[in-house]
Amino acid sequence: MIEPRRAARLLVAALCGAPLVSLAQFTPLPAPVPAAVTNRPPTVIKSDSLEADLFKRKAIFRGNVVVTDAAFRMTAMQMDVEFNDKANGVDRIVARGKVRIDQADKSAIADEATYFVADARIELVGSPKAFSGKNELAGEKITFFRNENKLLVSGGTTLNLESMQGLEFTPKPQAPPGSSDGLMPPGLNP
Repeated sequence: MIEPRRAARLLVAALCGAPLVSLAQFTPLPAPVPAAVTNRPPTVIKSDSLEADLFKRKAIFRGNVVVTDAAFRMTAMQMDVEFNDKANGVDRIVARGKVRIDQADKSAIADEATYFVADARIELVGSPKAFSGKNELAGEKITFFRNENKLLVSGGTTLNLESMQGLEFTPKPQAPPGSSDGLMPPGLNP
């Protein structure tokens, strides 16, 4: 079984993209980075229980899970973490049951949220909704790409706009007459 503190540190590193910082006698691979270098407050994970199994490469936080970090706060009823062979890194994190993610003035809710570490992708399913200020976005599945500042919504998409504040649109540059807009070959544009 993985020591609960070690499982929590690995989970935090995957969620935040931050280097691991040693705790007491825990020495992760690669070498730990002192907290003074990262200037990052610790991430705290609380739950009613934790079951971690090194051989199965997974950890399960059960009951009233709360993840608090400088960048976000997440709550759920259960959180499953799947580790990989790369220095005990994390492949995937699945939060289930009354999932809520808060970050600054943005938040999201769903029955389930899955974080794919390799491509920093978060998928929300089960009546997912995302909120930015007074604006609300809903669909069957909402996918956030953290590194690309992009999102996709599928199935019965609804966007309620109370305010255009916080929404930025970059105008598309106008192509010279007769040239291609990148979607159709030259000469076929209307």
